[in-house]
Amino acid sequence: MFYGIYDTLKVLASGGFFVRVVDMHGGRVTLYQFIDGHCYAHADYTSKAFSRLLDTGIIFYVGSGTDDAGLPADFYFLLGQRPLSK
Repeated sequence: MFYGIYDTLKVLASGGFFVRVVDMHGGRVTLYQFIDGHCYAHADYTSKAFSRLLDTGIIFYVGSGTDDAGLPADFYFLLGQRPLSK
């Protein structure tokens, strides 16, 4: 599914967040959101599209951790949103 900037911002404003994983295949960026206690992946983004969004300053780096596959990952939230508690 294609997510435009409006759809992306709508998910981010509703508690969505980006997870960026860099692996041997170059990496991936996925937009996630918790809904009713379950984590759903909304869309995958190219590194170029994610970089453009990051350059706008509306999302910020929260920290590192691991994704659902156990790979090292970076987490990003919408500016002004409160990240999930640890």
